[in-house]
Formats: sequence, C-alpha cells, structure tokens
Amino acid sequence: MRVFVDGFLGPRDEYEVLARPGYDVVFGRSFAECLERPYTEKELGELCRAADAFVYSTADTVSRAVLAQAEHLRIVTGPFIGSDQVDVVAATELSILVANSPSEENARGMAEATVGLMVALMKRLRHNEAKLRGGGWGVREDRGDLLWDRTVGLLGLGRIGRMIVARMQGWGVHLIAHDPYVSVEEADRLGVRMVDLTTLCAESDVLSLHAVATDETRGIIGREELALMKPTAFLINVARGELVDELALAEALDECRIAGAALDTYLQEPLPLDSPLRSIPPDRLIMTPHIVGHSERGRKANLRVCLGNVEAALSGVVPENVVNPEVITRWVAVFGSQEA
Repeated sequence: MRVFVDGFLGPRDEYEVLARPGYDVVFGRSFAECLERPYTEKELGELCRAADAFVYSTADTVSRAVLAQAEHLRIVTGPFIGSDQVDVVAATELSILVANSPSEENARGMAEATVGLMVALMKRLRHNEAKLRGGGWGVREDRGDLLWDRTVGLLGLGRIGRMIVARMQGWGVHLIAHDPYVSVEEADRLGVRMVDLTTLCAESDVLSLHAVATDETRGIIGREELALMKPTAFLINVARGELVDELALAEALDECRIAGAALDTYLQEPLPLDSPLRSIPPDRLIMTPHIVGHSERGRKANLRVCLGNVEAALSGVVPENVVNPEVITRWVAVFGSQEA
C-alpha cells in the first residue's frame, strides 16, 4: 500500500511508524517548498493516483479533480484540525474518508495563545514596547486596562472555546458565547451565558473567534457586526481567516471604531503584501503568521494522531476523527468491517 506524504515539517524518520512490510511511503515537497512552489491540480492528482492514503498539508488544495484521479485512495488526512483544503463533498461521493488530527496539545496551545493575546491587547504591550524602543517613557495616556470585570465573548464554544473558559477561571471576567450547537443548559454548567450574535458583538470587551469555516460562518464578522462592537473592544481571530471581512476590519481599525485586534489567520495565506491589514500600525493590530498557538509538542502530537488515522484506514478500521461520517457505511463495505 502506498502513502503519499506532502508538505512535511519535521524529519522524515518521524514517519517510520509507516515503514512496515507492504507500505510504500512516498514524500512530496517539504512544507516550505510547497509554499514556494504549490502543486498544480494536475501534478497533485498524478501524485495521488496510486496512493491508498494521502497525508496533505495546508499548502495543498485537495480538489474534486485531484480526488477523482486517486483510484485507490482510502483516506485523506492532515496533521492539523482543519479540513478546509479538502473538497469533503467530493471525497464523500467518492467513498474516501477525510480525517483531521485534533490533538489535546494543539487545543491547549490555541487556548493559551488566545489568553496571551487578550492580555497583550488589554495591556497595550505593543504600543508601550514601541514607545520605549523609540526613546520614550510611559505616561498616563499609555496605560492599559484590567481584564477583570470585563466581558469576554466567544464565537464558538467547542473544544478550544471550553479550554479558554477553563483558563479564565479566577480572572473575574464575565463569559458569554454564541454557538448554535451548544445548549443553554450545557453552557450554564460551564459558567457561560449563551447569547445571539448581535448581543455577543455588542457586549464583548474582547471578542474571540473559535469557529470552523462553513457556509454559515464565512464572513460572520463583517461591517454590521463590527459596527455593533464597542469603540473600546478588541477582536481576536486565531481560528479561520474566512470568518472575518478583512477590508471591513482594516477600515474599523483605521477609523478607531474598535480599539484593536489580534489575528493569526487570514483569508489568503501567506498574507499578501498589498493586504490593507498591513497598513494598520502594530500597536493597534497584532499579526502573527498562523503559528501563534503552535508548538513542537503540539506538532508532534498532531502528527501522531494523523499517522494513527492512516494506520487505521489501511488496516480496514475507521479512524476516530472522520469529518465525513456519512461515508463510513459504504467505506466499510469496501475496505473493512471494524470501526474504531
């Protein structure tokens, strides 16, 4: 059986778990090479043609045309949570499993990073660092604010959102959230007040986004939502760039209609040099290159989950992390009879 691995970040010997009799592991480009020279649809399809498993990277676009060429493919999986790069509908129609790799270490890293960004924004760290480096010294107007007694709003109360809730205990904040898939009773147990999107935007002193990119959530924070926010409020997005109207955000920041923002994800990555976000001063907009919550421990943990997905699928077992469960019955009929 053949495993095609693309966009690998670490050494190749990390994939030695797949170096067993009957497994042929073929490596594509490194992640850095993928960013510099992305595969064309035709190239990627040809590389996947003989593969039974495809470990893809965030630099790949796994389209219907790519999947249609992969006659033997059982599973497409990557060492990260998102599956935005994969045409999941096409994979389902072609009876191919799509699986993600939601390690606990990754979720913890994102939760820690979010809290860190909240503090950095509230305390005006970038502003005061720049002032000191420029030869100045702190005056009254340079002071930040307390997070205590403020309202922290979460768009999405899934795994990462709940870890943020846990980390906010003891800070004395008011927690609100909007998530149509979480009941009021469940949120109450977490100490979170569920609200609608309008209330979330209007009441939050810090609004942090933790939703996946779907037809429901793409552009969910646009001009209308930004107009609802307080002029003293901050926006944080470490989830998906598609959630935010970047032009509207740049205008809101430029016109001081909100106090600031922190972004780790963008609509187009790497962030284009002509993006309007780049014109916003760093003391009003913290930007990191989709790495703020990542760690070496998290990377290795994600890879372990990812390779476990591959091992299971090639053994005829359905992995735990399938994002298109509607295909499982058909998949099992062809490739196996056990479910994890």
